[in-house]
Order: sequence, then C-alpha cells, then structure tokens
Amino acid sequence: MQNNSEIWPQDLLKKLEGTSTYDVLLLENLRSEGTGQRLIDMVYAAAYLDAEGCLRFHNTTRVSISNTYPLTLFWYKKLFGGTVRERTNTKEGHRQAYEWYCTGETARKCIKEVLPFLKEKLPQAVILLQILKYPRKSTKRQTLLAELKKLKRINHLWNQ
Repeated sequence: MQNNSEIWPQDLLKKLEGTSTYDVLLLENLRSEGTGQRLIDMVYAAAYLDAEGCLRFHNTTRVSISNTYPLTLFWYKKLFGGTVRERTNTKEGHRQAYEWYCTGETARKCIKEVLPFLKEKLPQAVILLQILKYPRKSTKRQTLLAELKKLKRINHLWNQ
C-alpha cells in the first residue's frame, strides 16, 4: 500500500512546498498542469466516486454513479462527459434515482483524472487501466478480470 505522498501528483506537491496551513486551504486556486482542472474538484470527484460510484468492465471500461441528487451527477457530466439518466423506480415510496455514466475512452480519462486521489477504488481503477493493454482472450487479461471481480466482492470486517 502506498502512502498518500506517493500517489499525489508531483505538480501539487511542488506547489504546496513552503506554504502555510492557510494557503493549503485555498486549494481551489490550484490547477492540474496536465488538464487545467481545479485540483480541489478532482479530489472531491474522487471521494464521491469512492463512496457512491461503480467501476466495471464488460467489453469496455464503465464508470457510473447512482444517486437521488442529480445536480452532482450533472457536474460529473460537465467535468468528464458521459450521460445522466433517470433510473426506473422499482419500489413504491422510493425517491427518484439518477445515474451518471461514461464508457470507453471517456471512462478511462475520468479514471486517470481522479486516480491519484482514490482510496477504496484505487486497486480497481489501476486494473481497469491495464485490461485493454492485453488481447481479449489472453491469460493476463483474464487474470486481471478475475482480480477485478474479487476486489468487488470484498467482505469488510464489519460485514463478518
């Protein structure tokens, strides 16, 4: 497991050197040199994806988030592209749910943007970025898919 300083972008670490605690709180002014996105947005996007999102692979990479608060999902669409749709209510009395999702290259770009800030879904994200490097029926690709499936079925201590 890496510590936080190893997974933060180097440009962010350089900008934070020698700053006061107050200056660090003003992260909203820092932008990624690679994409121009506000780093604070990428941190928030990663945390939200860690908590509410789903990373999966079925013929292509897919990233999705379902929630009853659609404004955040439209914010994701603005940041990364993709689609926001209403989900079908299956139980009476439940609030309307919405889903943001993106697939393929758009999903991989989203994962790359938030990767340095992911915690829970970091291993899944790393595997998803590796899968397409290998031929469809290769042993390596099948091994990565099996590992991804295992990561999605973890029994946490509080569930035992």
